[in-house]
Amino acid sequence: MNNIYREQLMEHYKHPQNRGKMNDATVEVTENNPLCGDVIDMQLKVDGDIIQDVMFDGSACAVTVAASSVLTEAVKGLSLRQAKKMTKEELIKLLGVELTTSRVKCASLPLEALHNLIQKYESA
Repeated sequence: MNNIYREQLMEHYKHPQNRGKMNDATVEVTENNPLCGDVIDMQLKVDGDIIQDVMFDGSACAVTVAASSVLTEAVKGLSLRQAKKMTKEELIKLLGVELTTSRVKCASLPLEALHNLIQKYESA
């Protein structure tokens, strides 16, 4: 991994955006990666069809925390339809690092949480 990208990943890990609990969430989910033990809670605030806010918390590795930080920044203001279309390849590109196969699951955990949030919201 290139040093500049490693530094970018560590910056998101040390100072993640949107980490914490939301008091007025519209919907929330908990997702985990049983292979490594990562657990994240993600909350979404929706107004109409637009993601107004999204936050995450939990106990996770650097890749999962960094991916959660990048993802939550990327989807604020998007429509649910746009957010549902985001792929793990797009998220990894936003993260800006090359990942080993085992780390792709770590990076995709927050995306799985987001997709499950949207599904839960739409089925309520």
